[in-house]
Amino acid sequence: MKDMTLGQKIREIRLQLQMTQKELAGDFITRNMLSQIENDQATPSMKTMEYLAKQLGKSVGYFMDENHKDLSLSNIIVELMALNEDKDYAASVELIEEQIVHNPIVMRSKMMMDLYMNSYMYLGNKHMSDGVYEKAKLAYEKILRYENDLLMVSDIYLYKVYAQLAEVCGYLLDIDLAKTYHIKSKDLVNKILASREVQTMYLKLIEADYDGIIEDSNKVDIVDYDNYSLARYNRVLGSAFLNKGHYDKAILYLEKAIEIYSDETCYTIVSMIYEEMSKCYVELGDYKKAYDFLQKAQSKKITH
Repeated sequence: MKDMTLGQKIREIRLQLQMTQKELAGDFITRNMLSQIENDQATPSMKTMEYLAKQLGKSVGYFMDENHKDLSLSNIIVELMALNEDKDYAASVELIEEQIVHNPIVMRSKMMMDLYMNSYMYLGNKHMSDGVYEKAKLAYEKILRYENDLLMVSDIYLYKVYAQLAEVCGYLLDIDLAKTYHIKSKDLVNKILASREVQTMYLKLIEADYDGIIEDSNKVDIVDYDNYSLARYNRVLGSAFLNKGHYDKAILYLEKAIEIYSDETCYTIVSMIYEEMSKCYVELGDYKKAYDFLQKAQSKKITH
């Protein structure tokens, strides 16, 4: 199995054990995700790799040592997993920091990033339970080294970090900083909730539940929406009103969406909104505006 990829090795052991993908995936991951991993189209997270190795009766190192071009990376990950299992988080973060200084490329590994986040979170939690608040604060702040990445891939985790920092700063009587992190956590919660609300409305648009979208719009509070959620909200509501034949209202919301999207490089979405506005004006009998917006839609498609 020396020349096998990580995915091929997982598949090989699974077949030897006469397990189906569904049996191996269990309730931990989807069968589709396992298929992607076995075909090397997706990289398993640290927790997923631990789960798969356990189900297949192997160690994580068994799958990694011969399959990663950078053997030092696989050895580091195995060692970090062992340290985390022993709850030696101080040693874990020390090893990680050494790698960041001397071999920073390892942090491109998703598993290394997971280990980094988890090690500092658990270390901070330990310091919190021991009442060593200054060290807890330093541990949590280390996670914010990758704050922008967390915003993109794990906003829930980032919320937890903000909340922990708000609490520990309160214990340290740093009231201003505690307020700052509290506001950050609150803003992030509002963003998460807004995203879910708008996503629900968008799914109803796909299902052609236009009445449901309009009904939902009366229940949500858009005051704390970020620009992305606000743009989607206006676009979805405008589309709903268009399909319900309320063309003036549709134009009102689609125009609001355009104002926000025009600041971003969302050319395909903007083109689609222009087309919807063109349809509105056709129905209203204003063919000049309908033609103008159709031209704008075509222009976006051609130039981008």
